[in-house]
Formats: sequence, structure tokens, C-alpha cells
Amino acid sequence: MTNRQRMGLKICLYYMHKEMRMRLFTYLLLSCLLTAITATAGKKLRVLFIGNSYTSVNNLPQILANIANASGDTVIWEMETPGGMTLKEHFESNPATISKIMKGGWDYVVLQDQSQTPALPNDFVATGFFPFVRKLDSVIDKYNPCAQTIMYMTWGRKFSDNQLCQQYTINFNWPHYCSYTAMDSVLHLRYMMAADSIKAAVSPVGAVWRYIRKNHAGIELYDTDESHPSPAGSYAGALSFYTSMFRKDPTLTSTYNYTLNTTDATNIRTAAKKVAFDSMLHWHIGQYELASDFTYSNAGPFFTFTNKSVNATSYNWYFGDGNTSALQNPIHSYTVMGDKTVMLVATNATTNCKDTSYGKVFVPTSVESANHAKVAIDIYPNPTTGLLYISNRTNEKIKSIQVYSMQGKLVQTYSNPSGVIDMRHLSSATYMVRVQTASGLSYYHTINML
Repeated sequence: MTNRQRMGLKICLYYMHKEMRMRLFTYLLLSCLLTAITATAGKKLRVLFIGNSYTSVNNLPQILANIANASGDTVIWEMETPGGMTLKEHFESNPATISKIMKGGWDYVVLQDQSQTPALPNDFVATGFFPFVRKLDSVIDKYNPCAQTIMYMTWGRKFSDNQLCQQYTINFNWPHYCSYTAMDSVLHLRYMMAADSIKAAVSPVGAVWRYIRKNHAGIELYDTDESHPSPAGSYAGALSFYTSMFRKDPTLTSTYNYTLNTTDATNIRTAAKKVAFDSMLHWHIGQYELASDFTYSNAGPFFTFTNKSVNATSYNWYFGDGNTSALQNPIHSYTVMGDKTVMLVATNATTNCKDTSYGKVFVPTSVESANHAKVAIDIYPNPTTGLLYISNRTNEKIKSIQVYSMQGKLVQTYSNPSGVIDMRHLSSATYMVRVQTASGLSYYHTINML
């Protein structure tokens, strides 16, 4: 449970104690638990960045790791980013790049070319850009069969690239270095084409920059050379990568502002959401990769897990209490309160790749123990051989009694029960019994069937 969730629960408990009658205690406590105990899973990723100074300036990978950490996720990274290096040079003349790819175990490998190269005329990129995207991707696939390649879409120069504007306009009738918009548009197209050619995702950093330039002109994205990123520019890039890799809304998950003021950081997070998160399929984010993910909610000790994994064929859940499940969307009943770490391993049978996500859940004290002394509905004897007697010390009419297995499966419902229920037809096991009243209150009991 996060600090915000714990605070919400404390506020609920405060007002119950101060203003509400005891007969409403159970209902309000359950409501607080239902609203406070919900979460998404955290993930741990290993990422290799291959590029140049557009990555290394301001240490973009570390900014990404800090954003992830503030959001409950983890990034372990390495980079190979000599200044000005092209992907062609990475493949042909930089053994360190191939060596790092061959280490294996990467979840993502990021490819970023020299800032001007992908904007060259068609004949140049046909021999100097696209082939080396494919060659590097082939090495990535060979040594990292479960990794996803991500193309790092860069941006146009702040105003223009005057030297290349003159050179390529005069010699090749190619004016696309002569303005920010022209250069940025070509880079956008070429990185999308490269991603399509190898079935890769795109981290749309350049597109996020364009949105910020249009809507928040006061945020300076460029260093003084009008090419490299400023701290704000690198922060925007890191948020784009966070969205591309974790597929989470950066406005909801991250509170890390790097070195920026709160207003600028908030506006950049909003830009990353609008451009990257809101259009993930456009950037092929999650389209090709296996990814494990889940959310959950609970009512008392009953936890409902919703599987958000993609491109998986089978699932293995580990609930942190020794119990497991292979169901896609299991319901699990906990018997001991406290923090539990839930793990979901998603598998793709075609590639034999696996991906794992984790989530911390908080199992509250059962509703029964919170109100038993004052307004208890008791069920006895416990353990039992099958006949259970109901002791109702409230003015509440019992509407139903539901019996669940400890895996969360409903095995029996008794409607409008009288003073006794018969469970003798059930197997010897431990069951969770939920008593519901006509007013909507619930009482939970763990019953051992002999």
C-alpha cells in the first residue's frame, strides 16, 4: 500500500470513529479498503542504449531509471554512446557495441543514429541507415531472442542545419535540413520506416518535443548548441522511453521532476502522455512484445487479479503466501494479514519467452475481527464436521451466506439462511465464509472442515 493509500484509509477510519454509529463500521471499513487497496504491478527491466551524445548528454538512461524508481518500477541499464557515432559505425567498427549486445539478457535494446543521418536523401539512407538498423536488430535477435528493439526517434535542429541545408539543396535538391519542421518531419518518417522494417517499437521523443515546442514554447528543450538536449529535453526523452517500455501513463505514475520546476515537469509529463501514451499503437508500443502486467482490487481478504498481459499464452501466479494459480484472472483468499508480493509470469509458447511482473498487496485485518465484539454474526463450531450454526447478535437480516475455496472459487451459496447451514457435502478443507446482510454489510469467517 502506498503512503497515499494508507493516508486515505486513516482518514476513513477517523471519520468513522468521530461521526458514525458502530452499526455502520463494517460497511465503511470495507468501503475504505475497496477504494484504498488497488494497485498495478511494478516491473524490472534491463535496457541497453546504443547511440551517441543525444543519449549520453544529461545521462538520459539514469533519468529514465529515476522516473521508474519513483513509479515503483526498476531499470537496470548500460549504454554504448560515443559522440557522433552512426549505427553503421556501431556495426562495422565499434566492437564494444556488438559485445554488449552479445552479453544477452536485455529486455530492450534502443537504437539511435547520428542526429543528421536519417534525414539524408533517399539514396543515402537506403545504404547508410536502413541496412544497419536491420543488421543490428539481427544481432539483437540472435543473442536476445526475447528482447524488443526500440527506435529512438530524435528531433530536428532548433532552427535549421545551415551547412547541410546549403550542401544538400544545391547538390541534391534536398531542402529538408533548411528548417526545424522539415528536418523533424523527415526524421519522424525515417524512424517509423525503420521500426516497420524490423517490427520494432518507437520511442517518439522527437514527436514529444514537437508538441512541447508548439504548446509550451517557454520550455527550453535545446542546449546552447541548438542541437543537443537541455535537461528539459532529456527529461522529455526519458518520459517517452518510460511510456514506451512500461506502457504507463506518466502523469499518474511519476512524481520525479529531475532538475526542473514543478510546472515545467508537469507540462512535459502531460506532453508525454498525449503523444506517447495516448497513441501507443501508432508507435507500435506493445504490439510485438510479450509483456506481463496486472491490476488487482480486494474486498476484505478476497483479492481479484485482472491480467493485463499481452502476447502471452499461459500464466503462472505466485501470491506470496505459498499458493499459486495458472488461471488467467484468478481470485485469491488470504488468511494472514500483512504485505504480500504477488508475481505473475507470462509465457509465449511460440517463442518460449517469459516476462515477469510484481505487485505488492496489503492484506487487511479481516472485517470480522474489526467488528466482532460489538456487532458480530458468528458461525460455529470451528472446526466443523459440516453443520454450522449461526449466532446473529445484530438487528440485521442475513440475506445470504457464500462459501469460497481458498483459491477464491465460489463453491456454495445459501440464500436467506435460518439458524443452521449444512456443509457436509463439501470436501475436508479450509473455506472462507462470507455472510451478507440485507443492508449490504459483510462478515468474513475462515472455517476448517474436518
